[in-house]
Amino acid sequence: MTKSINNQSWDRKRSALKRQFYNAGCVSGHPSTYRSISNRTLNCLVWSEVLTLRGLVQMTETELFKLPGIGKKSVEEIRLLLAEGGNRLKEEQQ
Repeated sequence: MTKSINNQSWDRKRSALKRQFYNAGCVSGHPSTYRSISNRTLNCLVWSEVLTLRGLVQMTETELFKLPGIGKKSVEEIRLLLAEGGNRLKEEQQ
């Protein structure tokens, strides 16, 4: 089953999630050290309906790996960006 989403709605969701990363201090605003979430990772999160930073930090690495398109690089990118803002992924339950 494929999802149907119009471009305007998609862009709004992407912008909102990117803004949350920026507001939480996860994205450096200085041009010489600018780092942001990659478009690929952002698209994967939005496509999987992970639309808030709060929702993201409530996920474990295992849950992230289960999302379509999310691999080692994306998880590492997310972990680094969250750490910049003083956040982290949920701990794995044993």
